[in-house]
Amino acid sequence: MHTTPFEIRPSDDQSTQIDFSSWVRATSDPSELKLNIEGFSYADLHEPARLAELTSRFEAFFKEADPKAHAAFDAYRASGGAGMTPQAISDVLLAASPHVSRFVATLFGVEREVETLMEQTAERGPLWRFKKEFAKKRLFKGGAGKAWTGSPVEAAHAARRALKAMGAPKAVLETGTEEEELAIAKAGLLLWELDDVARKAAKAGGVTWTDELHARAAKVRAALAEDPLLHTVAAGAVEVVGDAPSDTDDAAV
Repeated sequence: MHTTPFEIRPSDDQSTQIDFSSWVRATSDPSELKLNIEGFSYADLHEPARLAELTSRFEAFFKEADPKAHAAFDAYRASGGAGMTPQAISDVLLAASPHVSRFVATLFGVEREVETLMEQTAERGPLWRFKKEFAKKRLFKGGAGKAWTGSPVEAAHAARRALKAMGAPKAVLETGTEEEELAIAKAGLLLWELDDVARKAAKAGGVTWTDELHARAAKVRAALAEDPLLHTVAAGAVEVVGDAPSDTDDAAV
């Protein structure tokens, strides 16, 4: 008998595959399924009285792990949300959800599998941030790209140069793979942060250039300067006034 309700294993294309066959085998005879919390069996999940006891176990687990979040959830539950704003209710539920997840994972003995999924989700975190900060706020705006004075071919050259300067591996670019998607997101965020600081600094937005940002701008400038096709269209970004690049020079990148 398999004691793990489901397995996570890499498929031939290295992407995550969830195989539920062991879960089916494990639950084909409910009497054989053992829960991972002492004193409870699968059959107890169908008994209201036993579910109430299990809920008490969860309450103790939640309170010990995060007393503040538990108190907030308890107050929300008692009031039914009366007098609370939608944002406050959302905050309470979001604070409680990780504890529910951990308790359920422990109950069914799938902590390792849940941890694997969490790690994989975290690895793709830059992708979600890229979509939020760049794609949604910049790419899909009505005036996106209007400031560019070059051709589409020059734009493609500049994009590839800048992405590679920020660490996107040349081997994955233009492959149409998930690896390319994530690499572009990571490199794109570094470029977005550079541009964001430049915009805010120009408007006295309370941000300052750091040595790391200056070094990042220098890499992009050098990458653009290496491409003969970009000598004209990227001249303003490549040129430096004085012996060393100023904040204004780096903002032009």
